[in-house]
Amino acid sequence: MHSIIIHGRTIPYHLIKEKRKSITLNFKDGKIYVKAPHYISISEIETFLYKYARKIEKYVDEFQPYYNEENHTILLFDVCYYIHYQYHSRYTYRVEGNCLYIFGPDLNKGIEKYTKDELYQYIVQRIRYYLSSSFHLPMPDIVIKHYTGRWGSCYYKENKVSFNQTLVHLDSDLIDCVIVHELCHFLESNHSKKFYNEIQKRMPDYKERIHRLKEKHV
Repeated sequence: MHSIIIHGRTIPYHLIKEKRKSITLNFKDGKIYVKAPHYISISEIETFLYKYARKIEKYVDEFQPYYNEENHTILLFDVCYYIHYQYHSRYTYRVEGNCLYIFGPDLNKGIEKYTKDELYQYIVQRIRYYLSSSFHLPMPDIVIKHYTGRWGSCYYKENKVSFNQTLVHLDSDLIDCVIVHELCHFLESNHSKKFYNEIQKRMPDYKERIHRLKEKHV
């Protein structure tokens, strides 16, 4: 782990040196990653980072974790809830105002079960809506799982769609963007122009939504 001082504040970053020709800067899960050639010095890397000082500070200041263990908060459908946990022999849940009450043997497993079920119920409801209004397709099997680097997948030969559980933290417009994207793969299996035309027919503001989605961390 390395760090750089920008406008008087110390900002840590992960440095990965490898066989490459240039330096790259990436952001993920609230962390800053720098990839650089083996021969590049730290001073050269810092010179590179200073060029992106404003972008780095903006990311650090605006990053909000989906689940903040320290503050006991969680984003559900882009709304912040305070978590109240109490041990119980079985899992039950209750939402009152901006508070999520979790009862069960383990807090983290309780959050996992609750968010998976909430996202599943939402996606079932929205897929039924889109099938009745925009698609002539049978109801697919729906799977919720954790992915790295993607929001969903379509297995058109198996009539199955899979969604990243992290979607539960985003607002519904972005979740629906992923739903329509995956459903359109039943019509066009690749990412051709025809595929995006099918999306555009059903979601005219898709480009704006996908732009917002790209700003989120998986």
